[in-house]
Amino acid sequence: MPPAAKPLELAEVKAWLQVVADDEDDLLQFLIDSATNMLENQYDIALITRTVEFYADYFPPDGVIILPLRPVSNVLSIEYLDTAKNWQVLPASVYDISANDPKNYAEIVREYGQTWPEIYYCRSECVKITANVGHGATSADIPAELRLEMQAVIRFWYDNREDIALGSGMRSANLPLHGWKMWL
Repeated sequence: MPPAAKPLELAEVKAWLQVVADDEDDLLQFLIDSATNMLENQYDIALITRTVEFYADYFPPDGVIILPLRPVSNVLSIEYLDTAKNWQVLPASVYDISANDPKNYAEIVREYGQTWPEIYYCRSECVKITANVGHGATSADIPAELRLEMQAVIRFWYDNREDIALGSGMRSANLPLHGWKMWL
């Protein structure tokens, strides 16, 4: 499900770029959407809260499921395809969720003394996890460094609309997100 709000509002971006006229609003909205997609995909984050589904082929033998998008505010359900090919809901007493730091990936950990249920192994996506991910419902909930990163990317794209020739004397834009990328 897509988020209900945008991580940056058009008026905010226009103020940042010092654009007064409305004739480039479509371009600016395109840049906002593109910067949002780029940051979310590059850094495995959800800026605005939304509900997503994660799929896995099986329950991992080590008992730990790492969710690939962050931050996770809560897990709504874990469902699995049982050996009779019926979808079942995994009781919350079987697992715990470790999602304290939004800069780290959330982990679903099998509780001590619990076992994962047997699943139907002859097909992919036998485990479905539904969770809420994102920093909050509005752009004000997004950490300042992520908002600034988006504004810097939009500024760079807005100011450099033409093709850029790479060669001597050129330098790349360094736009780090300190601490947001997990190095595996």
